[in-house]
Amino acid sequence: MYNGPRALARIWNSGFHHNYTRSGGEGGGIYADPGVVIELRSCTIAKNDSTPDDGEGGGLYLTGTPSEPTSADIANCVIWGNTDSTTDPQAEQIT
Repeated sequence: MYNGPRALARIWNSGFHHNYTRSGGEGGGIYADPGVVIELRSCTIAKNDSTPDDGEGGGLYLTGTPSEPTSADIANCVIWGNTDSTTDPQAEQIT
């Protein structure tokens, strides 16, 4: 799921499973541009992949800048089994 700049995304009771990025992509499950606010409630983000060519954030990838931070408010969600090229277990889930 792609979220464009300065968007508000409220995602409830949803699943993001077995998605992937193409070469050099980030955010196999969800990708958020700078300034995005994401609210996730009772969601599952699992088995997504962003491994090709240094992809990051297999489950959830949040971009952001000091002037346009990106934020995520996550409650009652399962985020597991996602992969990326970093081989860092935490970064593979959320970067």
